[in-house]
Amino acid sequence: MPIPDPQAIPETAEACAEYLKEADAAWDAGDVTLAHHLYHALFESEQRNHEQSARSTYRLALIALNAGDHEQARVYAVQSSDPAAKDLLRSIDNAAGPVAADPSRPPASDQEAEAWWAEGTKARNAADYATAMSWFGLIIQSTSLTPEVHAHAEMVMALCAHQSGDDATARAWLDQAFPNLRGAEVIEAGQKLYEAIGVHSHDDDSSPAAHQLEAGIEAYRLGDAAAARSGLEAALHLDGATDEIKGRADYYIGAMDYQQNKYTDARDHLERAAATAPDPEKAWAHEMLQSRWEET
Repeated sequence: MPIPDPQAIPETAEACAEYLKEADAAWDAGDVTLAHHLYHALFESEQRNHEQSARSTYRLALIALNAGDHEQARVYAVQSSDPAAKDLLRSIDNAAGPVAADPSRPPASDQEAEAWWAEGTKARNAADYATAMSWFGLIIQSTSLTPEVHAHAEMVMALCAHQSGDDATARAWLDQAFPNLRGAEVIEAGQKLYEAIGVHSHDDDSSPAAHQLEAGIEAYRLGDAAAARSGLEAALHLDGATDEIKGRADYYIGAMDYQQNKYTDARDHLERAAATAPDPEKAWAHEMLQSRWEET
């Protein structure tokens, strides 16, 4: 039975299975427009499984490539875990040719970011930390990259600042990066850097909620997940829990949930943070919500 609105996002696992079946049928029949709508709706669904995510992103990459949009094809291919996606990505990059890093502007794509990253790494390895930070700073300024890429670049900025002897700047960069880091090894590296530069401890006794918020944030940065969650959740309910305190607590709880692959819970907390937290947490929450939620 045809799907009435192929652009509507499927909301159940059963619907996702039907979308994939109909999208594959449209693809096999040569109806590229219908296939694109169905694969894209499936790609946007929080209920899709690993196989559906891999297939939809791979087919979307092929559709974009056939339409001559190599950059969009690359965006989808990077996100696909389909076995053929790696060769497709290499083909796209080979066709595009080498990218020359330009120190006068931020990178405009993932492929350009790789070239900027290589230049920054080269400078860092040569202990030219000022030049390295200028390259990684351009990556952070790019509006074409995900918060995860920005966070990784921010952590490298923190490392460069630490190696330059400026731990105050290193701590500021790491505070910004840490909630968006993904992967156990990268998060562990961030925690080790905190151990080296020290966590900024701010014991706020203005209210029980404020005290628990600061204790929870400090525990989170030091890798004590149980203490972090206990403090942050307490900050939502204790005396003195203003909207701003709740918003900040929601941001860090959302970041923890996201790093633990609890995507629905993370989105709920981050949406509340985006509405009530002060900056910088408000801005960070908005940035996280604008990225795609990877569930594989």
